[in-house]
Amino acid sequence: MATEVGRLGSFSICFRRGVLERLDSFSEEYGVSTEDADLSYRARKCGYRLGSARSVTVGHYRPTNLYGYLQTQGGYGSWRMKLYSDHPDPRGRDGYTRATDLVQPPLFLLLTALLPLLWVAPIRWAVLALAMLGLLLHVPATVYATRHTKHVRHLAMIPIFFLHGFAWAWGALWGLLAFWLPPRREDTDRVRSDSAARC
Repeated sequence: MATEVGRLGSFSICFRRGVLERLDSFSEEYGVSTEDADLSYRARKCGYRLGSARSVTVGHYRPTNLYGYLQTQGGYGSWRMKLYSDHPDPRGRDGYTRATDLVQPPLFLLLTALLPLLWVAPIRWAVLALAMLGLLLHVPATVYATRHTKHVRHLAMIPIFFLHGFAWAWGALWGLLAFWLPPRREDTDRVRSDSAARC
């Protein structure tokens, strides 16, 4: 039995052909890991319901080297800003976007801005406190993965996820500059009108 959700990931997804044709399929305007969210949001706006089979297990592979992983995460952050620009309504309320996804970019951008001031004693403590918060954000997911797989090696992911926070934040900043500046608003209005027209 499927559970209704607000968004689907395209690593394991199926749509009826007629629905895909009506929605004009995936948008080629999107990059890494947001074309599926765009399609999901457009489907919901047209009155379709999305379901997830919770009993199904899907293997989801990521880049195996650190640079490739961080580069991919930066892309996620950047393209997510386009998604939020085009679809402001479901932002953070789609059952897929976690609170940490919304907290990480400003937190890690602030950390980046404060790093050059580490030599100033009061600021040093603020940086350390923010860094600890950044690490703690990733503990619950890491502990869950460790308990679920029974592999203690997953605990080593905490510092990698910490770096992931910086990559995500820098990507999000790039996305804000690329997709939220005034000249882009015409594109956003066009996407919204196109989405409405497809229904």
